[in-house]
Amino acid sequence: MELGSAIRTSKMGLYQWLVIAVCTLCNIMDGYDLFVMGFALPHLPEGFAAPAEKGYLVSSAFLGMALGMILIAPLADRYGRRPLALIGLTLNFVGMILAAFSPSFETLAASRFITGLGVGVMTTIIVVLATEYASAKKRNFAIGIIVLGLPLGSTIAGAVGLTVIDVYGGWQGLFVVGAVLSGAILLLTIVMLPESIEFLKTKDTEDSRKRVAAILDRIGGAVAEAARTDAPVTTPAAREVEPTTTASFSRLFSPRFRERTILLWLAFGGMVTTQYFITSWTPQLISNVTGRNDLGGIVGTVISFGGMLGALIFAVVGLRMLATKIAWIASLISAFCLIAFVLLISTPLALVAAAILGTFAMMAVAAGTSMAPPLYPLDLRARGYGSMIGFGRVGAILMPIIVGYALTVFTPLTLYVAAVVPIAIAAIVAFILWRRTRDELAAEGQQSDQKVLEAT
Repeated sequence: MELGSAIRTSKMGLYQWLVIAVCTLCNIMDGYDLFVMGFALPHLPEGFAAPAEKGYLVSSAFLGMALGMILIAPLADRYGRRPLALIGLTLNFVGMILAAFSPSFETLAASRFITGLGVGVMTTIIVVLATEYASAKKRNFAIGIIVLGLPLGSTIAGAVGLTVIDVYGGWQGLFVVGAVLSGAILLLTIVMLPESIEFLKTKDTEDSRKRVAAILDRIGGAVAEAARTDAPVTTPAAREVEPTTTASFSRLFSPRFRERTILLWLAFGGMVTTQYFITSWTPQLISNVTGRNDLGGIVGTVISFGGMLGALIFAVVGLRMLATKIAWIASLISAFCLIAFVLLISTPLALVAAAILGTFAMMAVAAGTSMAPPLYPLDLRARGYGSMIGFGRVGAILMPIIVGYALTVFTPLTLYVAAVVPIAIAAIVAFILWRRTRDELAAEGQQSDQKVLEAT
């Protein structure tokens, strides 16, 4: 049986779940980085950054993420998943150290760009790698667990912010903790993260064959047994590797992939624009509304807790429902939750509304994250997925800059209402994508179920 098909259709073993666990730990840095600047903003000293400049501090990281995802992460289709993941984590570590010792707005913005560059590369690779180690039946569950790392990292940042700033004596403590966390995860990843077994198989060299054999020995069970047989298998067309030596950007817009590429970009872009606005700006905006810096941090942390719940719900629901369907439903609910949060923001129910909003916003992003990898072949997967989340960061880049200037004209509540628009558009586009691809993805799930039954 073809190796990729063996992985997709066989029951997952302990080693495969270990890979998912390492990827989840890596994604903690995405969540930490996403939240840390938003929590630091209210604590920057007077004169360090003007209100409009604070938007650039947030956007510089998002710009780095987008460039890392679009320009660097696709190199994984040529050089492998593991090397690029390690490069991303290293850049993240260096950026955190530089931020902790930044004496000015300019140096902090530059360090945030470097951090974002690393996060962009790393988050792209870990999802692609996890997709290539997960079975079709458990793919959504695996991605949901990995996405759980994002709100977990945000929660860690919130908890750190509530304690370390006072202990350390300033906002720099947030980045010191980030550097320690990033360094520890980097060392763990060097030791434990394997290369994609499907990628190694395509190289067909003596070294790659030895590495494939070693990984198969660790996986064992049905995957190893199936991969060593010669039985033919029929796979959905979108997963077959095309006879080409390059995963060029133009292939994303070939007749075969054009429609799904555009729909993925628009849907995911709307989801992350709203979700990043909620996560990055809530501490500052709530502080502006209430005059209390501590309350802004508390609300932001509650949203992060809701995000963890949303990722877990997606992981469970995704076992029985296509990610594209979950994406449009969760996006639609998120739009209504955001409106409810605005209406309740001055009431005791504000924290409850924040938790529910965080739950469904992260559930939408988790589903959106899981949509792209199975819709592209192996040799286009990193570029296809990376371009989707890179495009999604465009909204995340522009939103903080727009918000920074808009705060001089509009109230924070008006900005929250405006954030409904991207997530509402995402719901519509994700619905169209679900209608277009549901038969193809459902066929893969049925094949996986049949192979698992045959193996038991």
